[in-house]
Amino acid sequence: MATSVLTDEIVRSYLGYSPKLAQVANERGAAGAGLATGLNEATGPSFGELLKNAIDQVEALQQAADQAAWAVATGDPAGPNLAQVVQLTEEAALAVSLVVAVRNRALEAYQEIMRMQV
Repeated sequence: MATSVLTDEIVRSYLGYSPKLAQVANERGAAGAGLATGLNEATGPSFGELLKNAIDQVEALQQAADQAAWAVATGDPAGPNLAQVVQLTEEAALAVSLVVAVRNRALEAYQEIMRMQV
C-alpha cells in the first residue's frame, strides 16, 4: 500500500498555519462534537458541505496566488512584492497537496471497505 507523504502532524500543523483552512478544521471539529454528544445530525454542516467549503477555499488560495503572480509579472506598482507571491504560491501548493492527500486516504478507505467480506 502506498503511503502518503503528508502525515497527520503535517496536516494539523498546516491547518493551524492557514487561517482559512483552520476555520474548516474548527467547523469539522464542532460538527464532530455535536455528533458525539448525541445531537441531531442536521445541526451541523454535512461532510459533503465541509469538503466543498475546503475545496472552495483551496481554489480561492490558488486564484489569489495566480493574481499576485500576474501582478508581479506585469510590473504592477501597487501589487505584492516577489516574496509575497512566493508565499502565496507555496501556501496554495501546500493546500493542493493536502486535498490530494485527503482524497487518497478517502479512496483507500473506500477500497478497504469494498474488500471486506459481508
